[in-house]
Formats: sequence, C-alpha cells, structure tokens
Amino acid sequence: MSGFVVCPSCGTQIKAGREYCLRCGEALPLEGTPARVPIWESLQLSQAGMMALRGAVTVIVVGLGFYIYQSQPSPDQDVVKPLSMLSAPRTPPPEPTPPTAEVAETPSAAPAPLPPVPPPSASSAPHETSLESHRAGSAAYNAGDFEGARKAYEQAIARNPEDADAINNLGQTLVRLEKVKQAIPRFERATALAPTRAPFHFNLAQALGTTGQWDRAITEYREAARLGPDDYTTLYNLGSALHTKGDAAAAIPEYRRAIALAPAEANVHLSLAMSLEQVGRAAEAAREYEAYIRLAPTAPDVETLKEHVKTLTAARSGSQQP
Repeated sequence: MSGFVVCPSCGTQIKAGREYCLRCGEALPLEGTPARVPIWESLQLSQAGMMALRGAVTVIVVGLGFYIYQSQPSPDQDVVKPLSMLSAPRTPPPEPTPPTAEVAETPSAAPAPLPPVPPPSASSAPHETSLESHRAGSAAYNAGDFEGARKAYEQAIARNPEDADAINNLGQTLVRLEKVKQAIPRFERATALAPTRAPFHFNLAQALGTTGQWDRAITEYREAARLGPDDYTTLYNLGSALHTKGDAAAAIPEYRRAIALAPAEANVHLSLAMSLEQVGRAAEAAREYEAYIRLAPTAPDVETLKEHVKTLTAARSGSQQP
C-alpha cells in the first residue's frame, strides 16, 4: 500500500501526504520515512499475545513494589535513632524556696531547732507575673532584703488576692521587719485560705506566742501538729508554749512525742528535763539532762548542767534515806 502510511501511535492506515492522523492526531511520518511498526508486529506477536505480555509485566512491577514497601519499617516498629536524635530527659528549673518558718523562742527553754523548710508551691501563683513576684520576694528574703521582699509579696497579692503562699510569706517578712502585730492578720488570712497547710498554722502560732497570746498559740500549734504529726519541731514548740504558759505537766508528753521523732535533738531533751524538774520528777529530769550533755558535749552550759545533775542526784539520794 504505497499510497498509505501507518500511524505510529494507533496503527491506523492514513492516506499518504497527511501530516496528522485523523484518528488520534499523532504526527505522521513524512513521505520516504519508514513508518513505525507496532511492537507486537516486530516481535511477531499477535495483538492478543502482546496484551498478555503487558499483563505479565504489570504483575511483576506491582509485586516488586509491594516487596519494597513491606521491607520498610512500620511506624510502630522500634527504630534505633542516632545518638544526636535521642533527647535526654529535661529537669525542670527549681522553684524559689519560700521563707522558712522560724521557731518561737521561750524564756524557759534553749533555742529551738529550726523546722524543715516547707516545699514550695507553684499552684498559688496562677499568673506568670505573680510567679515572678514570688521569685523576687524569695530572692530578696534569702538575701536579707526584707523590705524588698515585702514589696514583692505585696505585688503578688495585688495580682492574686487569694494567693495564700504570698500572704503567708508576707507575714514572715513582716516578722523579720519586727512588725509581728501586722504579720498576725496575714497569717490568719493564709490559714483561712488554706486551712490544711500545717506551716501556716505554725507561723500564726509563733507570732501569737511572740505577742503573749499563749492560749491561741497553743490552739494553732495543736492544729499544725494534727496536720503534720511527723514534724517534731511543731511538737517541740507546742511543749514550749505549754511550759511557758505554766502547764509543765501538759508539756511533757509533747516533748516526748518530739523525742520519739528526733531522738538525737539535744534541745528537746533539755526542755523536757526542765519541765520534769518543775513538776518534781527529779530522777527523770536528771536522765534528760544527761542525755542533753551526751548529745551536745560542747554546749556552753554543759559544765553548769553537770553540777546541776549532781545536785539533783544528791537531793534524791537524801530524800530516800531513812
């Protein structure tokens, strides 16, 4: 068929001399250019055979692709990461330490041991600005800048009037500024906002005792001891308050509870000895004085107490003679 050409795309025979196939629009070979022959003809295959070949090739390609996909790790598989990609656990920055509760001094007892520092509470500072004021107040307090601490805590309270921690810390700051009477309403407010916080009751009791309000102080110490039964310092101060008020007999069991929690605390033994002596239990008092001397051998009053123990022992021996 010299007057026809074969479309290289669809195989249609088109009259020679046309530039494009009337069926598919493919460009036709110029006259004198050999027409492209379908691949099945060049392979001497029928069109049906070629379709079968194409199907086989498709199956092979799809199978290969599925194999490659299956060989990749799935999202739930454990994949070892490079060391640079492994993130170490982050340690949160430490919160500021609030002022520590002070132990009330009593005229009849040696200086009390310092209580444990209460853990900081960030929950009382819901706003970032309030938390910043907390940090500024703690930093100033720890640096001895009590006036700066007062201003910082007042700012925190102005932003959150129900911030019990800031109110309590303001009270402690006022105590340091020798404004105990102004501190008492702050401690009362803190205990009203957070009635289950033992340190708040402790601080209120201390301030009340400083101003001579021993009945109220004892009530607050008892509440602090109820909320924190494992705090020997609270029990020690409760005993001291009872002794100072004039009830040495009631102070004795509180001192013993404190000693059960902290048997190596010398000051508690000394205070117990003083209460025992006051109620006439000289032998027990002597034993507690001796415990104090053993636990605090370098204390400045040790030599005096040694002589006092001898006096108590001699007096007891004399009272037992017929």
